[in-house]
Amino acid sequence: MRATPADCGRFADLLDALADEELAPGMAAALRDHLAACPACAAEAAAIGALRAELATLRDEAAPEALRQRLAAMLRDDAPTTATPDRRRLLALTAAGVGGIAIGAGGFGLLHDSRPETIAHDLLTAHARALLAGAPPQIASGNTHQVRPWLSAHLPVAPRVPETEDFPLLGARLDLIGRRPVAAILYRRRAHAITVFATAEDLAQDWPSRPMTRNGFQLLPWVADGIRYVAVSDLNPGELAMLAERIRAPGP
Repeated sequence: MRATPADCGRFADLLDALADEELAPGMAAALRDHLAACPACAAEAAAIGALRAELATLRDEAAPEALRQRLAAMLRDDAPTTATPDRRRLLALTAAGVGGIAIGAGGFGLLHDSRPETIAHDLLTAHARALLAGAPPQIASGNTHQVRPWLSAHLPVAPRVPETEDFPLLGARLDLIGRRPVAAILYRRRAHAITVFATAEDLAQDWPSRPMTRNGFQLLPWVADGIRYVAVSDLNPGELAMLAERIRAPGP
């Protein structure tokens, strides 16, 4: 059976329910038939399963109180006023509520669409979630020859992952931005955590295209080799631009 765009639209919002075993038997069987015929939806279903499995390994570690309050304020203040929860994102964000942090729906509510402001909120939330969780990256390494192949094995892109003394490479993980799995490359500058998100440029048309500041956090976008990057950190813009130049430069 050949999958059609109409089938994809019909089944796209049922993938989470299938993972949670919440569908009626007939609908579940129809969705599994669709997945067998549609590589794109099957890949998204696999990404959901992989994310759920990874989130299940997160440890409950309390973040410092000052950091929790700052991130809570950032997420609350930056949330779009017309936000409606996207269930897949809420799954990830629920797992991020470690350390007994109670952040209301107004803080973690996200729009279902893909406007640049909403994607910016997704990027900020993903960065904050990792800080709050305190979990190690999926690939913990400072060696580009370990991190980059791991990313290219899990994603259709191979982002640049340079090693630099000024910005130690910590590793990488997968994240969901705009309902798509993307690379999240982790760096550090003194006490500042930096997440560099990356995906194919043709999949990032709604990602931010200009620098943004949200509640003291910087979002710095650029494009190199057909890949769009966005660096997110509370590091000052000048130093964050230094890391962007290192990643943009030819090399690994």
